[in-house]
This record gives sequence, C-alpha cells and structure tokens, in this order.
Amino acid sequence: MQRSPLDLRHYHFNRFELQVRGDRRGPQTSSNSGQYPSFDEVDYSANVQVSAPPDQTSPFQFALKLALVCQPKSPETQFPYTFNVEAEGFFQVQAEDEDKGRKLLLANGTAVLYGAIREQLLTFSSRFSQGPMLLPTVNFLNLLPKTKAEETVPPLATSKRKRKKSTEG
Repeated sequence: MQRSPLDLRHYHFNRFELQVRGDRRGPQTSSNSGQYPSFDEVDYSANVQVSAPPDQTSPFQFALKLALVCQPKSPETQFPYTFNVEAEGFFQVQAEDEDKGRKLLLANGTAVLYGAIREQLLTFSSRFSQGPMLLPTVNFLNLLPKTKAEETVPPLATSKRKRKKSTEG
C-alpha cells in the first residue's frame, strides 16, 4: 500500500436532504438490486464544481463540491426516497503541473466525496421504515477532458471491422 498523490485534508456536508416519498411502509426493494431499491426508475444526477480554497497557498490546493440529486421519473415510481446532498472537500495534490493535478482531482477526488455521501445516505436511510438505500457504483472518468487521440478513434459500438473468412478446408 502507498499513499495517493491526492490528499483529502477535510470534507463536510453543505446540504443533506433525504425525504420519504408518500406514505409507503416497509422496505421497497427490487429483484435485481437485492435488499436495496433500484435506481432504474429515477433521475439521478451529479454536479461537480472545482475552485480554489479560501486559504489557498499553492496552485495544487483545490476545493471540490459534489452535489447529488435524485427524483422519481414519474409519480408511479416505486423508489421510496428523494434526496439532494452536497459535500465539499479540500484536497492537496502532488502532480507535475496544475492541469495533471486537476485531472487527478476530478477523477479521484469526486470518487472520494461520492463514497462519503454514499455511506451517509446508507446509514441515515437505514433508520427509516422504508429501509436502507445504497447509491449505485459509478465512475467519474467522463469528467476528464478527452485527449486528441480519443477524439479521433471511433467508439467501439460504431467501429466496423471485416473478418477474413477461413479458406482452410
């Protein structure tokens, strides 16, 4: 094990709202997600903001905010909760330059805050009669800017390669 070049110095919650939908009683689960409600029928979104912390002394110090919002897609959706949560973390990055530090922060710092939000929502929702809610596993690689090589390579789904037929017989 070794230390990461991304060091979380502190984090806190700026907003934490969790509401039960309607008057559903008892845990609301789906067959494909085990004991937790499925996120298939909800609008689930994230907002990420990067800035300099108020007491910044180095270009390698960052403040990162991650906000998560979850609402049902329709009133008939069986998902038992709505939530609106924002966490803010302060990070120190060891990197060659500020751009590489920012990329490290976007991919990994966001994942660190997501884990903190995930755990708090699981703990808090477990005290409701509707039962615990576990956020889905996600990654934040889509936040990274694409390289020129990635922009020129077609996606796998649209890439068409012809197979050579075997002439052995």
